[in-house]
Amino acid sequence: MEKRFGYSQIQSTGARVASATITVYQAGTLTLASIFSDNLATPQSNPFTSDANGLWLFYAANGRYDVQMSGGSPTISPAYTLSDYLDLDLGSVVSALLIGASLSLNSLFTTIPSGFTQEQTIALSGALTSGVASVSPVGDPGFGLIWSAWVSAPNTVSIRLANVTPNPITPNAVAWNVTVAQ
Repeated sequence: MEKRFGYSQIQSTGARVASATITVYQAGTLTLASIFSDNLATPQSNPFTSDANGLWLFYAANGRYDVQMSGGSPTISPAYTLSDYLDLDLGSVVSALLIGASLSLNSLFTTIPSGFTQEQTIALSGALTSGVASVSPVGDPGFGLIWSAWVSAPNTVSIRLANVTPNPITPNAVAWNVTVAQ
């Protein structure tokens, strides 16, 4: 079980939203996920409400989830979803083989229009499609970008940047740490 948290916010400005409705689904479905208020598996209602500062948090079993945000003050409209939010407790997979690399991809990323995504692939020797990929920028890639990674083919990791702002974004040049747990 792993703790997940974030802030509800207006996509165009980044302003935090108090008392937003947070709904957690099994990834790619409209099936409500079983979530908990602590690591002791105390059930938490789903949907639930972010706090006065926009903070939301929940615990869930290892897996992938979609986190939808709506309502609140100021109002999030239309609702938006953080898709395929990975929940993996690496403490429970201590025997996992970790492989990784650090590289600069931003010279490959071009301007990303509002509401669009862009993908790049990297070669990562030993990465298997059954592995769980994660990616983290070493610096700030730019406001309004959300990133994800997955093993798209043997020895290949795909990295996706999504622009969740109303304006085009050209990502800043930063290095990215890429890790795959096998």
